[in-house]
Amino acid sequence: MRAQPTDTRAFDLLSSAALTELGIVVGAIAVAYVLSVALTVGAARLTARTISDLDDLVIAELRAPIFLGLGSVAVWLSIAHLHLPGRIEGLLLSLLGTVVAVVVGRRLFRVARHVILALSRPERRRLRLSPRLVPLAEYASQIALWLGTLYAIAAAWGLETTLLASSAGLFGLALGLAADAPLGNVIAGLFIAADRPCQLGDFLAFPDGTRGQVTHIGLRSVRVLTLDGVELNLPNALVSGSRVVNETAGDDPAIRLATRFILHQGVALERVREVVAGMPALPGVDAARRPELWVLALDERGVHVAALFWITEPSRRLPATDAVNTWLYGQLTAAGVAFAVRQHVVHVDRIPPALAALVEPSR
Repeated sequence: MRAQPTDTRAFDLLSSAALTELGIVVGAIAVAYVLSVALTVGAARLTARTISDLDDLVIAELRAPIFLGLGSVAVWLSIAHLHLPGRIEGLLLSLLGTVVAVVVGRRLFRVARHVILALSRPERRRLRLSPRLVPLAEYASQIALWLGTLYAIAAAWGLETTLLASSAGLFGLALGLAADAPLGNVIAGLFIAADRPCQLGDFLAFPDGTRGQVTHIGLRSVRVLTLDGVELNLPNALVSGSRVVNETAGDDPAIRLATRFILHQGVALERVREVVAGMPALPGVDAARRPELWVLALDERGVHVAALFWITEPSRRLPATDAVNTWLYGQLTAAGVAFAVRQHVVHVDRIPPALAALVEPSR
């Protein structure tokens, strides 16, 4: 019998150069995957002993970029080994660079967001980021990363990156000139967040006499609720650039107030001191601190004195002052203490005839 001829087409297919190069690419990707898993697992074991979960989140987010970076290197070497036409090879490498830039940019943005949120946690004591700056930090990191991604994509396609940087600079300059005041308020908001001259709930007093409680601190403005129930929206530049008194700052929240009045000369000051010292617990007045009477000045009008008392809530300034003034007036009047009244003495050298006729009518 004659032997049947063996079909060698399958062997020819297996030994073809294309299938060989495909196996090289698949093998390179598999090696890249193994290396990325090994790196991430090793890093996870090193960070398992830490208390914070930030490092775990960062490693989880960086696993895909590590694999993609190693895989892209392997694919790039495989494409170079294929000896493809220059145009096709350049197109494949540009597409590969675009994919890598987009994926890495998105992952880095998520890593930056995890870092920003970790820095703004309330339990963090050092290097803590103010919660009101979290949106600004996220926007800034997003813009920076996307600009870097666009730059990497332009470089991957062989575009002129100098023109891109110049265009971005001109755009930023035009935006800055168009938004001078808003950007100034944003920068002032950054200084307010860094210096912390006021916080939510603080009671502020402005140069024009306006007083109110801080209800919101934003990137561009500070909202203050006045004693009249009107909410003011004040630009950050005004708050940081003017002389603003924080009446609730410091370790002691109590505020000392003074009621000034003038007594007749010859009044018994010790009696007045006893009356002021016997002030009862009035609404809004700090009962833990005894009121005092201070003598401020002596002149021809009388004795200038001030009754000093303390309040614990700045929002109770007006009711407390009203209660103290009402009580002092009643007690001092009942004790026979006379208040000095402003008087004017008029000297007349000559009385006009018409007026003299009215004052002293002729008989």
